[in-house]
Order: sequence, then structure tokens, then C-alpha cells
Amino acid sequence: MKVTRKNIWLSLSGLIALAGALGAWQWLNGSESAPPAAGERAGQAWVDAGFADADPASEVARVGSADAGGVVAQSESWPPLPPLETPLADIIDELSERARAGDADAACRLAAELLRCSVAKRSAGFAEDMENQLARQDSTPDALLQTIARAQSDAERYGSTCEGIEEATLASTFDWQRQSAALSPERRLAFALYPALNRRDFLSDHERWGEYRRLALPWLEAAARDGDPVAIVVLARIYGDHRQSAFPAPPFRIRDDEKFVLYAELMDRLGLGIDAVQNSAASARARLSAQAQTRLAAQAEDMASRLSGPLEPDAAERVLQSSLRAANRPEDCAPPEAQ
Repeated sequence: MKVTRKNIWLSLSGLIALAGALGAWQWLNGSESAPPAAGERAGQAWVDAGFADADPASEVARVGSADAGGVVAQSESWPPLPPLETPLADIIDELSERARAGDADAACRLAAELLRCSVAKRSAGFAEDMENQLARQDSTPDALLQTIARAQSDAERYGSTCEGIEEATLASTFDWQRQSAALSPERRLAFALYPALNRRDFLSDHERWGEYRRLALPWLEAAARDGDPVAIVVLARIYGDHRQSAFPAPPFRIRDDEKFVLYAELMDRLGLGIDAVQNSAASARARLSAQAQTRLAAQAEDMASRLSGPLEPDAAERVLQSSLRAANRPEDCAPPEAQ
């Protein structure tokens, strides 16, 4: 059975709701980067922009030597992570040491805690700005009051364990997020969907934005080759959705008709047929040459052989929602048996 969810692809407000409070606050603090011009080949555009494709396997070793600290050897067993309610300032040294030594859960927890503190700080700043705006108005719109209340609530909720964490420490969030993703393939989707980078700082932080782009795409494509349905949906969005108002998850787009049609077809075979995607893919297919269509058919058959077959409706719905939101919470970092 096919799941048709036009609103998931077409409705910006619906997408924001699905992304959840944490993802929405991240999105509201930035802007989407522009895709290559129409007609550019994705691979060449990627190279021209300085983000040449990387070998995902080689990144685990290389990323370990970057800003977050070197990965030594992963231990077969690590002690449980500290309780979730522990103030971050009390455990940050322990988590950092364990993360540098190859503890993927510690790197994940550190990145998630710092991200939560960053969201709390932005929420508090947003609420203060709105209160200042309200003070200059003659009336008090209910919608604005509700927005301020939500921001203040987020600041309190996310910032409950953040006292004593300085701005310089918050700036390292992306480095630990990248470390966690390098060590744990199952956490690369969260890295690709919501990098812990501020889109307002794109120019001043272009090196880390470049590092993110260089890693995110090959990691997603490696997951798609292994049959991950969420990665397939995300890649269809990257290659095929170039509206100015498109939901920026992940925050980059590359125009490529051939790859878009490939991932759209795989979505269809998984029972993830969305009308808007199918219609756009039909138009993109019509623009392809006969040689490209032959190449595409062979690649689709090869990748389809690694898919588990059409998904049940509930599973398909979960995949679509997972393609829009990321598990970036501290409680998502510990193995289930350790929680």
C-alpha cells in the first residue's frame, strides 16, 4: 500500500510541527543555502564548491583527529553514562575524556547536552527580544504572548542543567556531534538533518559548514546503498526539492534529475509514494537522456535488491516523519538497556 502524504512534502507549517520544538528552534535561527543553478551536474557542482565526495569509511579515522579530539581505540565496554539530571558542568570533563577515547555514547551525550543548552540560550534571548518588542506596542496580542511563554518554557526546560557552561564550550557542539557520527553510523542521520551549526554564522564559520557538507552527503548515500529508507527519502529531498520555501532539513540542496528520479523510484518501491514527489520525478525523468535512463534503471534495480520490500502503512509513516526530525536528545544517547 502507498502512503500519500502531500502535506509532509508541501506544507511548511506541517513540517515544522513534525520537526519538534528542538528542530524548529534550530531552523528558526538560520537560512537555507542556495542550490546549484539549474542544469548543473551535482557532482561537478559539489567539486566546484569545494565539497568533493569523501569515502565514508575513511572519515571515521580522519574525523577523529579533528577539533573534538583524537579517537584512540574504542573500548568494548564503557561504564553507564551519568544520570540525565546531572548538571553538565559537573560531568563535562568526564564526557570529554571518554569521547576522545572512543566512547560514542559519551560523544553523543556531550553533543546533545551542549545543543540543548544552546537552544535554551537562544530561546531565552528570543523571549527577551519579544518582550522588548511588546513593551513598545500599544496592545498585547495573544499570539505574541503565547510565543513568549513558549520560548520562556523552552529556555527553562532545556536549560535546567546548563548553569556554568560558557559560550566557548557551546561552540564545540558541532565537533562532538561529528565525533559521535563518525563513531556511530546510526547517528549520522541526526548529523545530516540538523548539524549543530548556526546558519546565521555561515560566512564566519564556513570551514565547519564545508566539513559538514563534505561528510553529510556520502554518509547519507552509503546508508541508502545499504537500504535505509529514511536516507532514501532525505536524498530525494536533497536532489529534487528546490523551492525557496522548502523545509531546510538537511540545510543544503543539489539539483540532479537523475539522482532525484533514482531515489523517488526507490521511495515508490518502498510504498512511500507521495504525489508531489512522483509528479516532480516524472518531469525530471522526461528531461533525462536515453543513456541516463538506461543507467538509472540498472542502478535502481541494484539498489532495490537490498530493500526489504513495501513497508506497512504505520512503518511508512514513521519513515517519513523520521526524515524530518532527528534524535538529538541526551536521553537518545544511551543504549536502551542502560536507560
